[in-house]
Amino acid sequence: MKKIQISIFSFLFYSLFMSNIWAECDTKIFVNKAKAALSKNITAIESYHLNGRDGAKKVFKYSLIMSKNTIYTVALTSAKGLIYSLQDSRGKELVSNFKNGNYSQTAEYRAAATGTYSLVFTFDGKGGYCAGAALGMRR
Repeated sequence: MKKIQISIFSFLFYSLFMSNIWAECDTKIFVNKAKAALSKNITAIESYHLNGRDGAKKVFKYSLIMSKNTIYTVALTSAKGLIYSLQDSRGKELVSNFKNGNYSQTAEYRAAATGTYSLVFTFDGKGGYCAGAALGMRR
């Protein structure tokens, strides 16, 4: 009887406490997949670890300088529900990975002018809150 009680206790402990470990967000895995999704002629220049903490944080905004006539590619990996937007210095959306209800894994943009741009990643609540992204460039 004691063995059964120990077995039941062990099972309950494992089920309740160890399941939280699996639920944690490991953005490194997603970032590595995003870097691998960039084609071979694209140089990865930045990575983004996006941990939405189970919905507590839904928007991530990063500023960067882009050079005129350089092509930039953003590759995303996540569960469904991550929207990427590139905005100019006035907040105008230039490109997005979300079109007509569909999510794309990559989005590309040729900078029309050298200047400050913003990358905005938004979890829309239709998937998980853990993701990674990689920014690459080619001339």
